[in-house]
Amino acid sequence: MARFTQSVAEWCRTHGDDVTLVFDAPVPRSVIDLAGGNLVIAEAPRRGRNAADDHIVDLADGFVANEPQDVITVVTSDRALRGRLDAAVTVQGVGGFRELIGY
Repeated sequence: MARFTQSVAEWCRTHGDDVTLVFDAPVPRSVIDLAGGNLVIAEAPRRGRNAADDHIVDLADGFVANEPQDVITVVTSDRALRGRLDAAVTVQGVGGFRELIGY
């Protein structure tokens, strides 16, 4: 979790896109401390099955409702999560994102 977040944080320093990483709880303080600038670290507000996925769907739905003119991209290879996202959400596979950030 920490190595991945560090790689995303380094990528964020050279790109203007706002990025939110959502993790299942608990998220170590050392990972939360990597947030800043255009990187937000979010912990699923509950524990259990699909907790992070549920939070991702909630965040994406809120974004689409409040910023319909903007593009939101969710990075996932989870087919079930993809099926739960609004049609206005762009989905990118994990492999392509890892390649993008050099992880």
